[in-house]
Amino acid sequence: MPISTLSGLYIDQLRDVYDARQQLVRVFPMMADAANDARLGHAFRDQAARTRSHIKHLKQIFRSLKEKPSGRECTVVRGLVEEFEDETMVRGVDGRYSVDRDVAVPDGALISHAWRIERYIVTACHTICTYAEMLNRLDDLALLKQTRLDDQHAHDALMRLMVGPTESEAAMQLERAQTPFSAAFRSPTVRRAPLYPMQ
Repeated sequence: MPISTLSGLYIDQLRDVYDARQQLVRVFPMMADAANDARLGHAFRDQAARTRSHIKHLKQIFRSLKEKPSGRECTVVRGLVEEFEDETMVRGVDGRYSVDRDVAVPDGALISHAWRIERYIVTACHTICTYAEMLNRLDDLALLKQTRLDDQHAHDALMRLMVGPTESEAAMQLERAQTPFSAAFRSPTVRRAPLYPMQ
C-alpha cells in the first residue's frame, strides 16, 4: 500500500535505516578482518561499535512512536554488502562468511565498499532528520543529528585514509558544496506545497 502521510514515510525510512545498521554491525567487523592497514581495521571496528549505539538510538525513537523497528529491508545496503562479500569473502560449511585469505584485497577496495555504504546512510539520515523536523519530533531530531554527525565523521575518516589529509580536505569541501537543487530546496523564498499530509 502506498504511503500517504509524512509520518508514515518517516516511520518507513526509520525502518530502512534500522535494517541497514543491523547489516553494518555484521559487515564492519568482516571489513576489519580483511584490512591490511591496522588503522583501517581499527576504523571499521570503531564504526561497528558506533553503529550499535545508533541502533539503540533508533530503538528509543521507535518506542516513543509506539512502532516496531522491523518490517522493512534495506535492499540498497544489502546489495552493497553482497557485492563486498562476493569479492572478498568465502562461505564456510556452516553458511557463514569469513575473510578469504587466498584473495589479496587492496585496502582501497575495502574503503570503496564502505564509502558507498556510508554515503547511502548519510543521505538517508539527512532525509530522516528533515522529516523529524517537519513533524516537530525534536527529541528524535537530537538523536538523529548525533547519528548523522557520527556517520559524516566516519565517511570523512575513510576519505582521509584513502587519499591523505591534504587531498581529502579539498575533496570534502567540494562534496559539501551546495548543488542548485539543495540550494533551491533550502531557499526561504521558494514556496512549496507539502508533498505529504503531516499525519
